[in-house]
Amino acid sequence: MDLLARIELWKSIDPDPEFCRRAEREMLMLSSSDEDWIAARMRDFEEALQLDSVG
Repeated sequence: MDLLARIELWKSIDPDPEFCRRAEREMLMLSSSDEDWIAARMRDFEEALQLDSVG
């Protein structure tokens, strides 16, 4: 599932951006315990979230 699809999924559950961030981080933490990898994916997610909110 790509970033925009995950953003839409989280927003369909709760449109609050803070909820979306928490949900994405929890999902990533289930995928890996590598904090650097998680931080990098969260930067990507944050960028996509910002672009989604503008568009």
